[in-house]
Amino acid sequence: EEVCPKCQSPYPPGSHVCPACTGKGKTLKRLLGMAGKSRGYIVAAIAFFFLISAVSLLAPYLNRRLIDGYVQAPAGTGQDRGFWIGFATVIATLALVQIFQKLCAMLRGFFLVRAGNGVIMSLREKVFGQIERMSVSRISKRTSGELLNRVKSDTAQIQDFLTGQLPNVLEQVFLFLAVVVI
Repeated sequence: EEVCPKCQSPYPPGSHVCPACTGKGKTLKRLLGMAGKSRGYIVAAIAFFFLISAVSLLAPYLNRRLIDGYVQAPAGTGQDRGFWIGFATVIATLALVQIFQKLCAMLRGFFLVRAGNGVIMSLREKVFGQIERMSVSRISKRTSGELLNRVKSDTAQIQDFLTGQLPNVLEQVFLFLAVVVI
């Protein structure tokens, strides 16, 4: 079993790259370099992250207006027609904000899936090209099924990260930053 000369950690099976020593920023930069045609989808997804974060800040404001202006309104204000129009407007705005937020989330998901699929296709093409260039003696150490399985499982994990976990982390970070700024 081979170990990393820098940190003495064992290499993952079938690899000569130490995950502990590899810079995460460098890895992410290489992955974004493979985005190629998917860059537009990535930019659109990021724009929707910002939009969803901004829209999600409207709901607490509208809830405050609803409670302060209508639920805890002084006695007798419910007789005024303007009161009910304002109440209905705040409720309708809350509903529209929720609908808009869900639509934006759906579009963001679409763009993320398209970008993730594009990056994964590019990554698989690159890995398969690299396997084709390997020497026969190096390839013969492993079965073809083992190599294909490894490529498939590794790219599936990356795709899950890009389309499932990373979006949630980014959304929470953007929302946190927006709350701190406001």
